[in-house]
Amino acid sequence: MSARSGSNAWAVGFYWNGTARAYNSLILHWDGTAWSRIKSPNPGPFANHLYGVSTRSGSDAWAVGDHDTAVSTTNSLILHWNGTAWANALAG
Repeated sequence: MSARSGSNAWAVGFYWNGTARAYNSLILHWDGTAWSRIKSPNPGPFANHLYGVSTRSGSDAWAVGDHDTAVSTTNSLILHWNGTAWANALAG
């Protein structure tokens, strides 16, 4: 978890998505009143894990983890928050 203030905190992780039959990334935001789930990229078809988050400002946060593109093939996952949405920082 990372917090810039009492009304701007982020928590990350992952959960099992039974419909997709995959682990999906999970990002939660605290606005000072309640936690809300924020849409996050899931580039891997099998697993997308987030392990840490760091907040620099309301429009600059980073989350890191890994994702699997094939069975037993793990790649880095780096996401960036620009104040509006999370995006895969490694996507070209």
